[in-house]
Amino acid sequence: KSGTNDFHGTVHEFLRNSKLDALGFNANRAGQTKPSFKRNQYGFTAGGPVLLPKLYDGRNRTFFFVSYEGLRLIQPVISIPSRVPSLAARARATGMLKSILDAYPLPVADPLPGLPDETPYVTSFSNPSKLNATSVRLDHSIGSRLSLFGRVNYAPSENRERARFATPSFIAVLPGKTETVTLGSTMVLSASLNNDL
Repeated sequence: KSGTNDFHGTVHEFLRNSKLDALGFNANRAGQTKPSFKRNQYGFTAGGPVLLPKLYDGRNRTFFFVSYEGLRLIQPVISIPSRVPSLAARARATGMLKSILDAYPLPVADPLPGLPDETPYVTSFSNPSKLNATSVRLDHSIGSRLSLFGRVNYAPSENRERARFATPSFIAVLPGKTETVTLGSTMVLSASLNNDL
């Protein structure tokens, strides 16, 4: 979008939470509680002519448009059934091996039949993520035959995920950032020929 000769803007908010969500089968069977789910998506847009009092009046020539969107998401996850060291295996371990076994989450059930050192593990948790996306655009007309625009977009984000790369006790922090700059022009070459660059 681009600005116009009038000032316009919008504000939006979207909210959803876990009040009406059901607990997954594996979590219910393991006696887990329902993990939290929250989605809060909000933002605004604003656009109009570039006006600098006593310096520049951009009506019919120069326009701005700004947008922002934020996302705060807490996504519920029920881990797939996995195996962790039993309490007996942890008690027997010493030294470095004890440190490794203690890094696993505690079991949620009795040892598996025939496997006294392994116990089932299922848990529920929430993975948080956030995003802030900002975009600024300027449009400028140079006469009736040539117009230019430039847009800058900056959108840092971060996700924290469990149970994707290892056991649910390990948390992966996944940062991201999108940065773009776009420039363009529209030239009216004749009544039947335009060039967009």
